[in-house]
Amino acid sequence: MRREGPKQAEISGYDLTLSGSDIPNAWILNWSDGAEGCETTVQVLGWSDLVHGSLEPSGLSLARGALKTAWLYVHSGALSAMFRLRRGPVWVSLYPYAVYLAWWSVVSLAVAAAWAMLVWYLALTVTAVLLILQGSAFRQLDQVAYARYLLSDYVFWARDEGAYPAPLATRLASFSDTVAASLTRDTWDEVMVVGHSSGACVAISVLAKARRSLGEGRPVSLLTLGQVVPMLSLLPKATQLRSDLHQLAMDQRLTWVDVTAPGDPCCFALCDPVAVSGAGPAGSMTMISAAFRKSLSPDRRRAMSWRFFRRHLQYLHAFDIPAHFDPYLTLAGPKHLSALAARPSSPARITGSVLPSAVEQ
Repeated sequence: MRREGPKQAEISGYDLTLSGSDIPNAWILNWSDGAEGCETTVQVLGWSDLVHGSLEPSGLSLARGALKTAWLYVHSGALSAMFRLRRGPVWVSLYPYAVYLAWWSVVSLAVAAAWAMLVWYLALTVTAVLLILQGSAFRQLDQVAYARYLLSDYVFWARDEGAYPAPLATRLASFSDTVAASLTRDTWDEVMVVGHSSGACVAISVLAKARRSLGEGRPVSLLTLGQVVPMLSLLPKATQLRSDLHQLAMDQRLTWVDVTAPGDPCCFALCDPVAVSGAGPAGSMTMISAAFRKSLSPDRRRAMSWRFFRRHLQYLHAFDIPAHFDPYLTLAGPKHLSALAARPSSPARITGSVLPSAVEQ
């Protein structure tokens, strides 16, 4: 926000400044176009530390978890179901597996070469040194490859076959209390919950729980960006997420806008998260394409050609031609999310259920 907000403001012709707030983990965005202004408090509800905390120092432990996760997706039918939606995010999800396989192949070849060229006691020493150094070397490589965190993220979400892991369930309860408290504040004219990528699952369940504690009552807004909901909702025991999806789909006082882009290979672009998960009817949200081909300059697109994860983060970066989606006007501008929701959904959206028949309801 500090870096990209002013860029978007300059492109779009408004002013945007960021300042501190008394609320923990929060900032204040001040938006103005000269004629009118708006102040928005943005509070970050972070949970990625739980994934980092789940990282095991042993590479073998992560490998076991990765194999168990792969088997779960194949055996449950979730993998083939996701292939029927979008192939891009499925292929991208295999990327960290490929990195790990390539890395251990290199290490294995180095060990084999040592044994082929040296006597056994010297080869044993070289092998021990290689195995010790490979962990440090891989961590350096992973600063660029980003494979270890991604693989740990998959293992974290799937370790209970789609049910929320206990540490995350506790965090979700705390988040829902925060959202519920925000919904009782009369000084705020709109409360918007925003979730990006797998954070969209968090946003959905947090908002659903907050609504259950308060009743529908006050109108509320939900903005999901680059969502990967099917990666969790199609798993056998993701009953809580599917229930929350159904609840929000029936919420008459909810405004839900889902923004994705076919040019983002890490998301399930234009896939209705409620309908494809078998959790309710299609059409409970407005589905908008960020249309990277039309909203980003050719130079920007070329610069991101093979940077898949950078494209996945584009939703909070400045857009060169923000006619389709302006993230900072949406987050900090004077119009409610309902103004964006009034637009027609993309005609290319996917709305058929792919929930495997064997999945627990």
